[in-house]
Amino acid sequence: KKFALVQEGHPGSILSIFDIVNMMYLGGFVKVNSNTSDNDFFIMSKGHAGSVQYPYLVRAGLIPQKDWDEWPSKSSCLKIFPNRAIPGIDVTGGSLGHGLGIAAGMALSVASDPNDARNIFVIISEGELYEGSIWEALLFISHHKLNRIKIILDCNNNIILGNPNDCLSLGDLEAKFKSFGFNPTIINGHDPSEINEGLKLLTDEKKDQLDILIA
Repeated sequence: KKFALVQEGHPGSILSIFDIVNMMYLGGFVKVNSNTSDNDFFIMSKGHAGSVQYPYLVRAGLIPQKDWDEWPSKSSCLKIFPNRAIPGIDVTGGSLGHGLGIAAGMALSVASDPNDARNIFVIISEGELYEGSIWEALLFISHHKLNRIKIILDCNNNIILGNPNDCLSLGDLEAKFKSFGFNPTIINGHDPSEINEGLKLLTDEKKDQLDILIA
C-alpha cells in the first residue's frame, strides 16, 4: 500500500539490499537510537535504495511516524533519495561513487578520538565500481588502515545499463579487492544465516584487517 501511494522510486534496488539492511538494523549490527551522538554512521552510497532505511529509523524514533504516514506529501520530510534533512540520514545520496570517500573522511575523524567507537557502514553497488573515485577511496582506506569502515558491495549482476558483464566486465572482484589490501567474503545476500555470519565477520572488533562483504 505504501509503495502504491508513493508511486515512484527504485524498488528493484531496494529489494536487492533489503535482507541485508534488515539484518543490520534488527540484528543489532548498526547502533541506532534516539541519541544520535552515539549512533554508527550508515552511508547508502547507492542512494537510489536509500529509502530502505526509513522504516528502521522510524522504529528507532528518529523519523516521526507522522512523516512516514504522510509520505509522499510535501508535509513529510521523506524523499526518494536520502538527504541530511531527514533525521538519521548521514549523507545526501544520488550521485554514485562518493560514499567511500565520505566514509574515509568520517573514519579519520573517528580515529582521531580514542573515545569514539563508532563504525561507518557503507553499502556500494556494482555500478559505482565504474567510478574511479571508489578505487581511489579503497587505496586511501587501505593505506591508512581505516578499519572502522565496514563495506558491503551489493553485487546483483544488474546496473541501469543492464548486466555489467555485457556492458563492461568488472572482472574478478575478489582478486581486485585482495590486491587493494582487503579481505573479501562472498555471501548470499538473501540467506539470513549467511548474512548474519557475514556481518559478524565484518564487525568483529578483535580483527585488525579490512573486510568487504560481497553479497
